[in-house]
Amino acid sequence: MDWPVDGEKQTGWFAHDFTLAEIKKLGAVITDPERPQENNGKFRVATMQEIFDLVKTQSAKLGRTIYVYPETKNRPITGPWAPAGGQADRRAQRGGWNSRSRPCSCRASSRAA
Repeated sequence: MDWPVDGEKQTGWFAHDFTLAEIKKLGAVITDPERPQENNGKFRVATMQEIFDLVKTQSAKLGRTIYVYPETKNRPITGPWAPAGGQADRRAQRGGWNSRSRPCSCRASSRAA
């Protein structure tokens, strides 16, 4: 199916074509052939909750505050379940990530179509 991405029609597979369980099975891959490829498939896609849990653990371990700054892109193609803007902010606040000791600022951006 065709979808607008940064104002250009793209054909292929998009995040909304998969369930979260399917995405969790995928390994991250660098699609730019000019970038290093040695880590392709070694890392999995993390959910926001997994990131929050990691930051909480590492903050306690290191004895310092770690700031969380998630940014999402191409909101029109990620589907309604994807964290972006207000949804990410609400998730962060529900998890207590809206204070000086647990700072989080969410940003959603994409070029206008």
